[in-house]
Amino acid sequence: MSNSAPVCTVFVDFRAAFDQLWYLGCIGKLRNLGIPPSYLNWIDAWLVNRRCYIEINGCKSRWFSIEKGGPQGSVLTQTLFITYNCDMNISLSGCISHFFADDLAGILAGQL
Repeated sequence: MSNSAPVCTVFVDFRAAFDQLWYLGCIGKLRNLGIPPSYLNWIDAWLVNRRCYIEINGCKSRWFSIEKGGPQGSVLTQTLFITYNCDMNISLSGCISHFFADDLAGILAGQL
């Protein structure tokens, strides 16, 4: 028992995480991290001005703009989400944090 230490682990699954990705905030964060402008322009073009429609039984809705979120199924969307939240560990001082896609594990160990 003398060598044991209490451990607290918190698992977070961000609800609709990739659907909530904020374009301007993401591009600004990447700029602050020193990502070259050519990459920022490419990512910006990939994210903005996307449109879609819904089709049910052959009946199509009108086209509408997608204002936030990243394309589903893309590896880049997950990478952008993790990069956008890369400074979250500052708020979790004293805690080891691990990101995987839209999941976070925070581990805190202490002494008795």
